[in-house]
Amino acid sequence: AAGPGVIALLADRLPPVVHRVATPWAGRLAPRLCNMMVTSVPIPNVPFRLGDAELRELFPVPPLAPGQRIGFGISTYRGVAHFGINADHATVPDLPLLAKAIPVALAELLE
Repeated sequence: AAGPGVIALLADRLPPVVHRVATPWAGRLAPRLCNMMVTSVPIPNVPFRLGDAELRELFPVPPLAPGQRIGFGISTYRGVAHFGINADHATVPDLPLLAKAIPVALAELLE
């Protein structure tokens, strides 16, 4: 692994004292290491209810850390994948084009 992914690989192998020293440093360095976030949050495959109302759709909204330009979130619930995109409009002005391209690309993958 290279880039920011190496931090996660090393985390299990480093002693606690290194974590205490490196964590603040890594937090300050994070905006330089990556400007995008991708997350997947699986939801249990059981019906969720609030009173008599059943949850039918999800709208994942991935948070953006300082320096991040765009985040992609996906959650699966009851056999359906729900996508969400959050972006800094100043640095990702063509977000509507990207959002329209995702269903097209997914359809191509399913062919």
